[in-house]
Amino acid sequence: MTKLERRLLFNGKINLPKFVGLFLALFGINLIGELFKLFNISANSFLGQILVSDLKKWFLAAIIIIIVISWEKRPLRSIGIKKTDTKTVILAIVFGVISVVVGILFLGILYSLLGLKQPNMLSLVGELPLAIKLLTITTAAITEELFYRGYSLERLGGISDSFLLAGFITGLIFLAIHFPAWGLAGAIPQFVFTISLISFYLYKRNLIGCIIMHWTINFLMLIVLPTLA
Repeated sequence: MTKLERRLLFNGKINLPKFVGLFLALFGINLIGELFKLFNISANSFLGQILVSDLKKWFLAAIIIIIVISWEKRPLRSIGIKKTDTKTVILAIVFGVISVVVGILFLGILYSLLGLKQPNMLSLVGELPLAIKLLTITTAAITEELFYRGYSLERLGGISDSFLLAGFITGLIFLAIHFPAWGLAGAIPQFVFTISLISFYLYKRNLIGCIIMHWTINFLMLIVLPTLA
């Protein structure tokens, strides 16, 4: 049996918990969305859509955690949830700030070259109450890092024996998930942020640090910078 086969199998059988977990972490947002539609859990207003979206993410996050603990029977350390020191927290914030600066530079250059306009999503988010903005960026930071870094990157890296390949795959899906809402104009800084988050996770293998970095990026991009414009 090859190394790859051993990683794909568990006790001679397909490692179902890992495959289900990966599928849900990578594609579960849309799947949960369809499930919510069956129960008529939807909203017409943008505020309502944001709250339903956050609810979907927390629901999916709970499922992933249950899979890790109860089905895979693995510790939360296996998805990067571990003790985080002050140095990691500071690095996460610094990396987040640097990512925003680099993202804005790329955005400014390509806006001029391609004649892009500010995505409508940014304006819509800007009209939300501050409390909702904070709830949304916190939800995104925690759940998306759990889905695309902590779980998917770790499990795909273990299967393929290449965390760079795992980072490429999960990063591509992460960008694709965000593209419909943010478009090309939003994808430019998102591309920078995705590379930064993947790099930071591979450097520290610490999900809490990545969550802090993601939160810092979102806070600066969606709350701080719009007030300075």
